[in-house]
Amino acid sequence: MATHALDADALRELLASSRQRGVYKVELENFLSSETAGAEVDLTDGVFAGKAAATVKQGFTTAIDKGNHENVRVISQGERVFLVNTSLV
Repeated sequence: MATHALDADALRELLASSRQRGVYKVELENFLSSETAGAEVDLTDGVFAGKAAATVKQGFTTAIDKGNHENVRVISQGERVFLVNTSLV
């Protein structure tokens, strides 16, 4: 079988267009365990690189609803997404 190595840009594009199960739940749990009152989600690097803000907001909203985390709000402003732990504000 012949293979061709992918460069960093091709890998980011591939990962941005694919679905990963549970990534929002894991990132939400990381946010909550950090005891940070608010944080901006990085859409340029990491697991959400290249994803649209609306897609990321919906993913976090679903994770918040499934996890019964009424104390977390996800807010989008343009192409930026923020998580706010309202119990720490």
